[in-house]
Amino acid sequence: MQAQRFGYAVSPSAAIDVGTTSDHLADRKRRGRRRFRTTLLVLAVMCGGAGAWAASEGRPDWIPAALPLLLALPVGLVAGCARELYVISSVTRWVNRGPWQAWPCRMEELPDKPHLRRILMLGPDGTVARELWSEVPVPVWLDRTDGLGLLWFCGDLRFGGVFAEPGGAPVWRARPAEPGKELHAAPAAPASGGENVLLTELTRQAASTVFGRLLGG
Repeated sequence: MQAQRFGYAVSPSAAIDVGTTSDHLADRKRRGRRRFRTTLLVLAVMCGGAGAWAASEGRPDWIPAALPLLLALPVGLVAGCARELYVISSVTRWVNRGPWQAWPCRMEELPDKPHLRRILMLGPDGTVARELWSEVPVPVWLDRTDGLGLLWFCGDLRFGGVFAEPGGAPVWRARPAEPGKELHAAPAAPASGGENVLLTELTRQAASTVFGRLLGG
């Protein structure tokens, strides 16, 4: 494992064994299922109400024309809820398969993909060990005004995985960069003196992270 070769801390068991991670995902799953059931109920009520109104008005021919307009929003909400449940399932598979790894990272914008961020996973010397793309939670992105910080990673550097804030939550997915668009293919700009100090501190934190006290909640 690359993190271990760099001397970074790795949790002794699966990432899901960290209590904050399991609690976060369980809460997301509960809220996602609740939203999904509520949205299905709203959809059923709207369909039943529209049908009853059309029947009472003697306008059954109105239903085929009006239903697409009435159902556009609730159907979109159902699709959104289904996608969130799929994302939670995907994240859960990752954290059940591997440990948390502590990594110094740099996050940057992707100019042509405003919903994605470039996460550069850094070696002890500040060079890029791996680049992944991710929909980083807005609070996490805004909290790192200089782009540098420690993140936890669980997954396979070849295929992606999930990241989390130190502590194990929130958790979000990451995937490999699109071929030919990796930033690390270009020469890295030299770090300033202040940035070198920060990188050194982040490397120290990555090596000294203690996972054991967080296992089991």
